[in-house]
Amino acid sequence: MDGSLGLLEVHDACTMHRTELEHCYRKDVSVIHIAWYSEDRPFAVGYADGKLLIGTKEPLEKGAVVIIDAHKESITSMKWDPTGQMLLTCAKEDVVKLWSSPGSGSNPGAGWRCLQSLPHPAQVNGVAWCGLTGHGAKPLNMLATCCQTGLVSVWTVPQDASAFPESTSSGSEPRRDNEPKAKRKV
Repeated sequence: MDGSLGLLEVHDACTMHRTELEHCYRKDVSVIHIAWYSEDRPFAVGYADGKLLIGTKEPLEKGAVVIIDAHKESITSMKWDPTGQMLLTCAKEDVVKLWSSPGSGSNPGAGWRCLQSLPHPAQVNGVAWCGLTGHGAKPLNMLATCCQTGLVSVWTVPQDASAFPESTSSGSEPRRDNEPKAKRKV
């Protein structure tokens, strides 16, 4: 409940070491979910207030920890895609969001951004990436979602985060047919 994070290193059956990640603390907000692709990459922390923290185990220069207003409700699940370039988040809401990591795509310094919001008819209960990566000139990743109505959707999304449009539209602007976007498979 206190918003603290710690790194536990298990050396053997009897020995472990805890390192406080004070640079990642958020006071008085419960940590709900965590996702980490690999030790040499940033990890993601989802909070009860819908915020998403991207951090590293070592405190780096100022700005190394990023906090994003990801959702309006408590984050319930987060998963990295098979390449570790995109993060999928969902909350107690009817939308799943895809985020890109720094270094993915053609502009590594651009920082974290929402690539796509995937609407659902009801609150999303579960999410999963297909563990296989796409092949070919424009490879795709697949993910599955399920919501409270019982609907299970399989989506295809570009594997390369740079294939997504630079700005995410709220749905009020029309998209050109050739713009990459997530597609729901029926």
